[in-house]
Amino acid sequence: MSPRAAVKRRRRRRSPNRTAGANGAATALLSQVSALVAQNQQLERENRELQASIASIGQAVQRVSSVSGGATRTGRRVGRPAGRPTTGVRRRRRITDPQTLARRRAGLAKARAVLAAKRAAAKKKG
Repeated sequence: MSPRAAVKRRRRRRSPNRTAGANGAATALLSQVSALVAQNQQLERENRELQASIASIGQAVQRVSSVSGGATRTGRRVGRPAGRPTTGVRRRRRITDPQTLARRRAGLAKARAVLAAKRAAAKKKG
């Protein structure tokens, strides 16, 4: 076997005129990407402005509803939807300090004793 037959054939390099066309496609793609980036920045700016407008409108509505914050005939506050709580349920952190736990338990025991005394007094009266 001749030395040339043992060597695998490699692909030819592209001719210079083909690379010029590829550069043109890359340039066009780069210009499209640049245009999209500029449009994205403009939309982000507009989004920030709209969010600021919404925030100021919300504050104005809140001020108006708090000024006229009296109860309506149905008993609910003005500006709040019926049947929905104004805030979510607040989750408290677990108490882990032993001294705080002891004080809390003592306070609860005292409150229970006071309530029991009130009930006993009410029962004696009536």
